[in-house]
Amino acid sequence: MRTLTLALLGLISQGNGPDAGDDTAKAPREAAAARGFIVPRPGPILVLPRDETLIYDAKIELGPFSASVGTVTQKSRVEPYQSSLLLNTGSESGEAGLETATVSIRAQGDYTFYEMDSLIETRILPTEWPQVTYRMVNKGTEKRRREVKMGTHEGSFQASYRKDTSHGAPSGTRIWREPTFREIPEDAVDMLSSIFLARTLIEDGVNALTFPLIDKLQIWQVTLRRGREKRMKLPAGTFDVVEIIIQPSPREGEEVAAAKKKKFKGLFGMRGDIHLWVDKKSGVPVRIQGDIPAGIVTLGVDVRLKSYAGTPSNFKAVASR
Repeated sequence: MRTLTLALLGLISQGNGPDAGDDTAKAPREAAAARGFIVPRPGPILVLPRDETLIYDAKIELGPFSASVGTVTQKSRVEPYQSSLLLNTGSESGEAGLETATVSIRAQGDYTFYEMDSLIETRILPTEWPQVTYRMVNKGTEKRRREVKMGTHEGSFQASYRKDTSHGAPSGTRIWREPTFREIPEDAVDMLSSIFLARTLIEDGVNALTFPLIDKLQIWQVTLRRGREKRMKLPAGTFDVVEIIIQPSPREGEEVAAAKKKKFKGLFGMRGDIHLWVDKKSGVPVRIQGDIPAGIVTLGVDVRLKSYAGTPSNFKAVASR
């Protein structure tokens, strides 16, 4: 059984950019800027594509049966920043050249008793609070909303988490609960941004990358490692790919219940072994496999790239043999 989630990993490069006057620090930042939008954060340089769309076919497996069930669409956009729509003058340059980056993944499809319509979105803002807003909205069989914000709040780097509930809400509706706050590492990333750290392994030629990841208000230490290499035929073409192995573990100092240590969940609630395959040259994700619990059964999900636009120039299909 394979899954549909903690994958679709993206781009980044090394170098902390400690001193704007240091030529050795400028080089990796200049190279990263050529690839896309640099997310302001300490640690390795996190880069998001400025205008990229990846569309995948999703297939679900249940025992010996399998069926195509829908699509997964990942989009990345960068736009001029406007602090308020009410103050928007129509200027295309935004405020003093500031920009906002938005990445989203939407999974849509259904299989017998299970319907998925899930949107996950991250917005990077040029503000102290929030600097990052991560939200998840499910409208299918599972209906819920969750939101994590990160940034400088009351003098320290914090995250807030809130979710919706039907308790106390009018019949048939859901309302937000009050948010909960905690301090987090300044280099922590949300679940969706983390997928773009996989391209670091490819762009920077490293074998492993470790970083703190926030899930609700739990901090995990996640390591991405290079795995097997092969040639893979997909709906979008044939590609030379490398497997990215995802290894989550509780971060040192975090209190995690023993029962929870084995239940790390990726995007869309994926669990267990997640197999992510990315293009060998660019790091663009081309296939994700994993499992999603659905009631009393577990659905295997296999997501394969079928079309793309705005990808790096070195992302190209190879001639099939």
